Amino acid sequence: MSFLRYPKYNLKGLRSVNPLQYQKEQNMTIGTPISTTMTQVSVGSLQNIWGVDAAQRIWKYTGSGTNWTQISGMLSQVSVASDGTVWGVQPSGNIYRYSGNNTWTQINGNASQIWVGFASNVWVVGVNSGPIYQYNGSTNTWTQINGNVGSQGKVSVGADGTVLAVNPTGGVIYQYNGNNTWNQMIGNSGCPPEYPHVPFTQVAVGSSAFIRALDAQANLYTYYASYPVWTCEGSFGSGAKYIAAASDYTFVFIDSTGTTQLVPYDPTPPAK
Repeated sequence: MSFLRYPKYNLKGLRSVNPLQYQKEQNMTIGTPISTTMTQVSVGSLQNIWGVDAAQRIWKYTGSGTNWTQISGMLSQVSVASDGTVWGVQPSGNIYRYSGNNTWTQINGNASQIWVGFASNVWVVGVNSGPIYQYNGSTNTWTQINGNVGSQGKVSVGADGTVLAVNPTGGVIYQYNGNNTWNQMIGNSGCPPEYPHVPFTQVAVGSSAFIRALDAQANLYTYYASYPVWTCEGSFGSGAKYIAAASDYTFVFIDSTGTTQLVPYDPTPPAK
């Protein structure tokens, strides 16, 4: 399965200057580890891909074929950082940090969603109305950040500290500027661009250099900050319902069937 690109919207010269253009466009299916379907996936690097299935079981990809290793415990969401740090939340809201060797350490607080950029950069969305908090490891406390994303909103944290948030109600993406301030990012222009604008539903940040987003019609976009613009990549496979990105340009998505697919970064320029 290949990404469906719309050349009309791609910017001239990007292929020669942007490493994303060297990413393999042929998806490698890594599948689900068991007969149930994946519901959420996180990628810290090509060597660090974790997922949660419909039964809330936790899995880590072995890096070979369709092989996954089950990790003890049960979570509704897992997040892995580029440095290998892993955190997760349970349906009850309990927060855990992975300690290795199939063990987890419970952390103070409650959350509905969690994201980890690196060991000292952990963010959560609280329960109910969707307040946003950042973890302070030295005091084992959470600092509330101005704004909220609602109960269905999502945040994503990159390896370089980049933090983006999207509230599906309006489909707008915001970037955190520090000091409790957010900056609204430019919206997409439809996919393809002559089509009406479709609100964003999720954003995935590997770093400030690798940001992708999904809209309500399962179209994928890549953000180019130097322009700035969201480039429509189109829909792919049987449609994506969850996306994840890493700072090494590894990209993972779960399609509409629950199959997890991997698009590794390939530094080799594509054939002309």
